[in-house]
Amino acid sequence: MYAGSLFALGSAGVGLIFVHRAWAWRAELVSLLGVSLLWAGFLVIALRSTAIGHDCSEVHHEGELPMLIVTLAWAGALAFTLRRIPSEPRLLLRLVPVLGTAAVIVGTIYVLLTVRPAC
Repeated sequence: MYAGSLFALGSAGVGLIFVHRAWAWRAELVSLLGVSLLWAGFLVIALRSTAIGHDCSEVHHEGELPMLIVTLAWAGALAFTLRRIPSEPRLLLRLVPVLGTAAVIVGTIYVLLTVRPAC
């Protein structure tokens, strides 16, 4: 259900890029803000997890906290944009929130897969 919500909100954010109505810009930002907050929730769940990874005897969470901070900063930027840019910008500018959200998620996955604890 969690993954389905992420997919639905992300798809809505991407799909609304091509709708040229005044409400579509706000709906796009709200859906991407929802994706960012759900992703932050996933990172909080990962931080609270006591699962032991990488064949170590201790729990390691080297990448989750920095990426949680990045994700929350991006969510703040989306919320700021939602409040400060009321009208819909051009199509290329509407791609920036989508690409930024995708970059945060892909970057988080990259960090979580590459940061290895020193066991």
